[in-house]
Amino acid sequence: MIFISHNLQDIFAVSDRIIVLRRGVTAGTRRIAETSHDEVVKLMIGG
Repeated sequence: MIFISHNLQDIFAVSDRIIVLRRGVTAGTRRIAETSHDEVVKLMIGG
C-alpha cells in the first residue's frame, strides 16, 4: 500500500518504512523503527 502524506504522525502510525521524495527525487528511505521525526524532516527539507 502507498500512503502519501505530509502528516508525520499519520505516517509513523501506519507505516513500516518510508521513502521521502524531494522535487521528485528520492531523498532517503528509512524504516520507521530506526528513525525519528527530526530525521525525516531533515530529509524533507534537505538539511
